[in-house]
Amino acid sequence: MVLRPLAAIRLSMPVVLNADLFQWRTAERVMPVIWNPLLQSCEELACDACGAGGFEFSLEVGGREEAPDRGMSLRCGDCGATADTR
Repeated sequence: MVLRPLAAIRLSMPVVLNADLFQWRTAERVMPVIWNPLLQSCEELACDACGAGGFEFSLEVGGREEAPDRGMSLRCGDCGATADTR
């Protein structure tokens, strides 16, 4: 038996975009946080190192201040733990 889709739905709805500024000394980072009204929750953020999505992150400071992230990167638990052991 082969299952075939009968219909597809495309939804267009407003979302809430909040730009949060994080600062530590001269490093700073603006991170967009998106509220999805269909799911009634925030969208997951992506790790800068591996791209994994999640809600628990650490901010790693120590890059070039002229870089787009202004010397601050978002790391998931796995990437943050490997950065601590270097």
